[in-house]
Amino acid sequence: MVLVAALVAAGSILINNAKETTITTESQLERVVNVSKLSSAKFSYNGIAVKKDDKGRDEYHVKYKSTVTASFSMNDIKFSEDKDAKKIIASLPAPRIDSPVIDSSSLAFFERNPDTDLQEVITLCKQDALREIKADGEITTTATDNIKKTVEALTKPILEEKGYTLEYREQGK
Repeated sequence: MVLVAALVAAGSILINNAKETTITTESQLERVVNVSKLSSAKFSYNGIAVKKDDKGRDEYHVKYKSTVTASFSMNDIKFSEDKDAKKIIASLPAPRIDSPVIDSSSLAFFERNPDTDLQEVITLCKQDALREIKADGEITTTATDNIKKTVEALTKPILEEKGYTLEYREQGK
């Protein structure tokens, strides 16, 4: 539904009262892709979290299943134009890795069930999943690849008509 709304917005930008379609400003392209938050990668992660005591010894181990989503705020994608090269540069932010969702029914302790609060266990599992997912880096790569495909699909009709190409840059690099 969000994609349909974006395509309708793209269509309205393309059509003007005169019969000629024009590429005008970067802000028009930003409006085309302005569909707010977009999930672009969703990963399942199964892990084992370790709770340490004050002396650094293992207190307990818990196996869990989680889902982690990476998303982009489409408002943060910025466009610039190189008229001489007939090129639009899309500057992409880093994807946001959302807080993992832990399947509480999947929790299994290796030792006897410890005397601990369920919320503490879930927090421990979330921290472990987030640390492991970020260290792996695959979710970031997949999310970035997917957002590029989305931006290309939304802007391609506008760009091709005037012979422009699309290039990507990561913000902050």
